[in-house]
Amino acid sequence: LKMNAVKETDIEKFINWRINRAKAQSKVLRGKTLEGNLTALAKFFNWAVKNGLRKKKLGNLKKLLDTKLRKQQTERGGFNKEQYNHLLKVSRDRIKKGATSDLRFSRQRLHQFIIFMVSCGLRVDESINLDWEDLTFKDRNKNIRQLTNETQLEDDQRYYLKINVRTSKTGQRTVISTSSGYFAMQRLMKLYKDHGRK
Repeated sequence: LKMNAVKETDIEKFINWRINRAKAQSKVLRGKTLEGNLTALAKFFNWAVKNGLRKKKLGNLKKLLDTKLRKQQTERGGFNKEQYNHLLKVSRDRIKKGATSDLRFSRQRLHQFIIFMVSCGLRVDESINLDWEDLTFKDRNKNIRQLTNETQLEDDQRYYLKINVRTSKTGQRTVISTSSGYFAMQRLMKLYKDHGRK
């Protein structure tokens, strides 16, 4: 409500509040997260100036972050195809070594989720929060009129999932999987059915 009273020192207080709050919650607050907060604030105050709600823009808010936070490397490492295949091999070995039916079920379920998540690039929390109605099983051959042998697609190009990601820190979006995600979900449904689970 006091748009013109906000100064850079208030933004610095906001940064300190964010850092202290994260510490109190035993969370790690990344420099990139704070940078995103400051970008949003800068855009808001620029909008306020443009609409006559504030007299002048704030300066470059990112400079308020200390050097350590600004230069913090936060990108997560990926893995190559060889490492992914190794992960799947270890997972398959774990399934075989499961001592009980319940343990094998849990490990098989995890195995299919690994394949599914790699096929569509979803975060763990995004995958966990999906409901069955968020998945649409697609067959590209159904879109091809007057199918002939020449126009039939191979399975790896033919099948995919259309996924409605409703719960995400980046907002609701639609994701298309590769065929491996389609088959992982088919195997997951069979797994539940074979074990008499809903």
